[in-house]
Parts: sequence; C-alpha cells; structure tokens
Amino acid sequence: QRSHAVGTVDPWPEPFESALLALELTPACLQHLKLSPRECIELKRLQDKALLRRNTSGVITIEQPRLVLQLLTHLLQTATSKRSITALALPILLATGRRSAAVLNPKSTFRPHSNPMYCLFSGLLKKRGGDGQAIIPLLVPYSTLAVGVQALRDRQARNAHLETLDTPRAIKTRYQPGLWKAIRARDVLPCLPILKRVHDLRACYLAFIHQLYESPFSQAATCITVLCHAKLKDSLAYSHVKVCHDESLAGSCGPLLVDESEDDSD
Repeated sequence: QRSHAVGTVDPWPEPFESALLALELTPACLQHLKLSPRECIELKRLQDKALLRRNTSGVITIEQPRLVLQLLTHLLQTATSKRSITALALPILLATGRRSAAVLNPKSTFRPHSNPMYCLFSGLLKKRGGDGQAIIPLLVPYSTLAVGVQALRDRQARNAHLETLDTPRAIKTRYQPGLWKAIRARDVLPCLPILKRVHDLRACYLAFIHQLYESPFSQAATCITVLCHAKLKDSLAYSHVKVCHDESLAGSCGPLLVDESEDDSD
C-alpha cells in the first residue's frame, strides 16, 4: 500500500489501485492504539527536549585523553581468552565505535585495511545501502585491535549458548547487563568519566576521532561518516562527549579517509 501510495512502484490499473488503498490491513479494534497527530507532535517535542538536555547538562568530558588511549592499547595488546567477555568487549567498543550487538555478534568480522589505523568491519546493524560493511577509523592500530578481537572470539567459542546469539535482541539480552555493570563500576576503563549508558562509548569514540583525525567535514558530517548513520540528524545524539585538547594527539592519525563505496542516496 505504501509503495503504491507514494509512487515508488509502477501503478496498477485504476480499479486495482483503488481496491488496494481501500484494504484494511489491521483489525478495527487496533485503530484506537494509533497515536493522534497531537500525540505525535508531543512525542517529538519530548524527544527534542531530551536531546537538548543531553547536549547541555549531560556533557561528558574526558580530561586525560592520552591516558585513555594508553590504557586502551594495553588492554587490547594483552587481551587473552581468560578474561571475561565484558572485559574483552568494552575496549573493542571504544576502539571501534561499533554497537555492542554488532561487536558481540560472533559472525561480525574486522579485516585489515591498507592503512593500519583503519579496518573493514562486517556486521553493521544500521548501514546505508544495507550491505553491513564499512571501512572505519580506529583509535588504535589494527594489529592491536586484532589481538583483542581474537581473544573475544576465542572466549565466546567456549560458551555453549553461542548458537543462540542469532539476533541483536538475543545478543543484548545476553551481554548488556554485564556491560552496563562494568561501565557503572569503571573496573575495565577506570580512566573514563562515569558514563550513563554503554552506548556512550560510541560518543567517546567519536570525540577521539575529532581530535586524532583531520576531517574535511563538519562534526555532524564526520559523525555520520564514521558511525555509518543513515541520516544526519542521528548524529545529534553523539555530540555530548568532549575530549580535552592535547596538542600531541591533534591530527596525529592524519586525514580522515572516506569510504567511497558508501551509498549516499538516502
């Protein structure tokens, strides 16, 4: 119905078009569950208010960026399958900026790129073009990241429930409580400020990208590039983390590479 209504497919003869649009695809008893136009506007207003609050009173500042990167490198270089999945996953989440359900999916892969500070990640959950792959910048060299990723996969392979992790929901249900507990306790990445959500690690990653790489784009456009968002407005939810300027780190990873295979048709 929607495709025919907006004209994205070839139209049918008029009688068939009218009959298609007249179809009721949901039971009449469910009609009262639809949000009214006023309720939709109010919901959007509340979302905008929450986003503004996060970018004003909820700003997170990383005061010692060099210390964070040193600890991150150490955790990945020394990673072994003897550590907990939580202790192995958190450094990878920060170093790559990927979603926890993507990183902890056993089928996701990190492959080398010609530039040692990048990798080809396969397993994106929300990707323009829908192929689930993208070239992404890293906070550590790929060789360092690869040690941590291999340790994580080896650790996951020891679990009998591995085959049940076939959906993002199943992965989050299994691992999110442990990740959240470790974030609050700060026992894996103690040099980071207190974060409110595991997802804040993506915002921390983005803040480091702004400092380490020389981007030709605005901050919002840089965000949509490295986090592989579909819409520019999605970037607004990741601007609440600041990294204190360190002259020795600024632009140290060189110009930000742009994945020319990206589909910008959206």
